[in-house]
Amino acid sequence: MHSTLQATILPCPICGSESSLGTSIEGWGTWRRCPSCQMDFADPMKLLEKPEEMFSAAYEGGRTVSGMSEFGERIAERPTLMRDPSLWFWTPAFETILDWVETVAPKGGTVLEIGCGLGYVLRALKLRGLDPVGLDVAQLVVELNRQDGMKVWHGTVETVPDGWVEPKAIVAFFMMHHLPDPMGFLATIRAKWPNTPIAVAQYGPSNQWGATALPPRTLFHWSTAGLKAAFEKSGYETTTISVPYTGADRRPPALIEKLLRPTIRVPALRRLERRIQRHVMPHLPGKRVDQDYVVVAMGRPIPQK
Repeated sequence: MHSTLQATILPCPICGSESSLGTSIEGWGTWRRCPSCQMDFADPMKLLEKPEEMFSAAYEGGRTVSGMSEFGERIAERPTLMRDPSLWFWTPAFETILDWVETVAPKGGTVLEIGCGLGYVLRALKLRGLDPVGLDVAQLVVELNRQDGMKVWHGTVETVPDGWVEPKAIVAFFMMHHLPDPMGFLATIRAKWPNTPIAVAQYGPSNQWGATALPPRTLFHWSTAGLKAAFEKSGYETTTISVPYTGADRRPPALIEKLLRPTIRVPALRRLERRIQRHVMPHLPGKRVDQDYVVVAMGRPIPQK
């Protein structure tokens, strides 16, 4: 009886409150729910392999679990969309954070993107007259960004050597749900760059669906309350924003999507198709305006005593 009771008592890794048992995860374990910060987190909380191995393999087409086959598909589309990063999955959260960056970093200032992936945000930062620097655990995307002239570190944030970069701002888009220890991640950032503001965007509670929202790809379902708690516990004065669903990234019907797929090999046509989709899809019947589709936190370090 005692061991069974203990098994159901698990503190939230973000705020420390006692969590409750949630739904089961086939082949993994269960989701736990924190009533205090409205966070869902996977139990067990772990990765089956090093992140460098998992995400490198995903971009190379070697992982299909949790919908990770799409990582390889994104590589094929990268040359087409790099000229106009806004044609990618570009919710209003991107502009919100990029506008914020310009308030905390001077023109030409260095901005570090953690989890830079395909490099769309690096490109957008450069177009705004900033000096983008990236970090990613996947070797393939690191090399692609380096070929574009970007300075990019290969590895986790813990492996960045002292003095390698001195950013005026730090950003991270849609990567904290991958982390088995997000509080340790934020603690490392605060220790390495104690005076640097940071902004994070995450998929919100209404934007969790299908295999992509399951482990090992997704270990946390973030909320505005969860991001706020994580930032404040890490020593940041924090502003949080809930971004609603706009419909701009809505996928077309399956038949239309199949017919449009060959345009990926014709960059000009693909960009035109994306622009049409961006302007048309939000106005089609069935549009949702879900709140908490994307959640954002922007933090300034509280001076340490």
